Amino acid sequence: MLIYLSTDGFIDQNGGEKGFPMGKKKFTSLLKKNLGYSMDVQGQNLLEALDDHQRGNERNDDVTLVGFKVVPQKVDTSIIISHKGELTQELIKEYTDKLENELEKIVWAKKKTSRVLITFVEMIQNVFKYSLSQNSSGSYKDNVTVKINKAEEQIVVETLNLTDSFSSGKILEDVMSINMLDKDEIKKLYRDMRKSGDGSHDIGAGIGFIEIAKQTGGNISAGVERCDKNQCVLHITAKV
Repeated sequence: MLIYLSTDGFIDQNGGEKGFPMGKKKFTSLLKKNLGYSMDVQGQNLLEALDDHQRGNERNDDVTLVGFKVVPQKVDTSIIISHKGELTQELIKEYTDKLENELEKIVWAKKKTSRVLITFVEMIQNVFKYSLSQNSSGSYKDNVTVKINKAEEQIVVETLNLTDSFSSGKILEDVMSINMLDKDEIKKLYRDMRKSGDGSHDIGAGIGFIEIAKQTGGNISAGVERCDKNQCVLHITAKV
């Protein structure tokens, strides 16, 4: 959970083409647009947005904006898969078999096996599609983790991979749009995309993300760990 505290200086600052105050609507839109980024990146983006809005106008008032993230208490989890580095088809087959075998041992998880496997494979495909570090000699290595959350009876699939900043931003926007849909709307969107053939996008969340949302009941989130030189570490989490 993210909490923001602000004085009225940000909202009341005059600027833009007509010299009007920024206003609550634009300020709220800025916060929503930056939700997926780290607090450091959010702070930088919001200051740049304020400067861009203010332009040549004088500063009306003091501007104070404080944001912080409330981190939930750690829960009882166990890791099934933890991979860092290049992925191969052989490794994916090995991990898929291991995941299926482990889920079959747990009564509540056994019923979710098919949905978890589909989610896992789609998440891996996204890493292949968007990662800049697969088959690269760079220092950053992609991460794939599958955990069992015993308290919530959930299987959590997480990926962290290096992407270009434009693709990361587009994916964040698309995932947030998906999260605004209910289960029936997600299923309808999936059917419509399959029917129209418009299920693949060069940039952004295509039908693979819709498939993940369908399998998880919309329980998918996206964020950015850090950005540097037009590259970002994209963090995707799906809970089944």
